[in-house]
Amino acid sequence: LSLGEIEKISANAREDLSQQKIIPRSELEIVLRAPDTALIEQMSMLAALMAMLWGDLRRPFQTARLRRAATKTFAGTVFTLFGLLPSSNSELEGVIRLVRRQSRLVTKVAFLGRANQIFQLWHVVHRPFSYSFAVLAGVHVSLVILMGYF
Repeated sequence: LSLGEIEKISANAREDLSQQKIIPRSELEIVLRAPDTALIEQMSMLAALMAMLWGDLRRPFQTARLRRAATKTFAGTVFTLFGLLPSSNSELEGVIRLVRRQSRLVTKVAFLGRANQIFQLWHVVHRPFSYSFAVLAGVHVSLVILMGYF
């Protein structure tokens, strides 16, 4: 997606989330807090990659926190395994889906520049290995045919 498309989708999700009344706004703001792009630009490639991974790994626990905030009963909290499993409340699960989507979009926008640099670096490293493996596969096939194993 382009940055404009991501921002348009994000604005639509933000509008939908502002109209919901199930999850307190203070809890939503904690989960949807955008990473600081200036800090991300100063990170090394490895640190940026680890920060992206950390954001993806903690997202289920953040949505579990939202489920626990919306579920007022102890039984509801236990049945959802402290918020990690979906609840039977379809309206809450719709809001959770929106929050997850918005969280991913906010993170994508924040890491867009660094992700592009990481993928460019990946191609620099990956391309020589790909060519050498293609040559080795060609040599292997040629030797198998020449030696009569085929």
